[in-house]
Amino acid sequence: MSPMSRSVSLLASWHLGNELFAWDKLAAQGASTAIASQEEVDPASEYKALRNQLKELQ
Repeated sequence: MSPMSRSVSLLASWHLGNELFAWDKLAAQGASTAIASQEEVDPASEYKALRNQLKELQ
């Protein structure tokens, strides 16, 4: 592997790792917020389906 390829590979893996860490942190915060509110949490797919129905009605 060339030095340039190695640098690109290291940068990509570092960036991806940071993105995954940030996503995991946000998911954990969202779960904590949902639990703390003591309300039902709807799946994203259901939300999207209802949003599409609303757009069709408008």
